Amino acid sequence: MKCPYVLNEVTTLTRHPPTTIEYEPKNDSIDPALLVGNDESTVTMYVMCDCLEKGCAMWQGNRCIRRA
Repeated sequence: MKCPYVLNEVTTLTRHPPTTIEYEPKNDSIDPALLVGNDESTVTMYVMCDCLEKGCAMWQGNRCIRRA
């Protein structure tokens, strides 16, 4: 049985290389510019651990009395 309260949390941050786009405005008085976009993504995984049973405050009457 897995414990619904104690979670092991792992967060992974991934950075991708920057994307560069040349932007040419329609107005001739403005110089062309480079737009640089930085891309990052984060993934968090929750891993449930085994139930402690008798060592847990929620374990009463030979069962988990977890309340949502």
